[in-house]
Amino acid sequence: MVFNFPPHRDPPHPEWSIEQLTEAFKSFDKDKDGQLSKAELRAAFNYLGSRFGYGRGRIACYKADNNNDGLINLHNDELTILVEYAYGCGYKVV
Repeated sequence: MVFNFPPHRDPPHPEWSIEQLTEAFKSFDKDKDGQLSKAELRAAFNYLGSRFGYGRGRIACYKADNNNDGLINLHNDELTILVEYAYGCGYKVV
């Protein structure tokens, strides 16, 4: 017997503009060091509606952390890559 389950997707998200996504991520820089840790990324993805914020945060860090320091810099292209990843996860950019 073969089971064909549909691929997992997070529930539908509200539509976010690029600026809103960018500001949402920036707002989770709780220690104001200009970078997002994995914990801050997890909290941001939870805020955006992800049921799997921990996994989303880890994958986002893997994809966007160009200098491999374990943090997402909010003042360079790492933030752009992070926003593009969020869009690819289904967070609609209008």
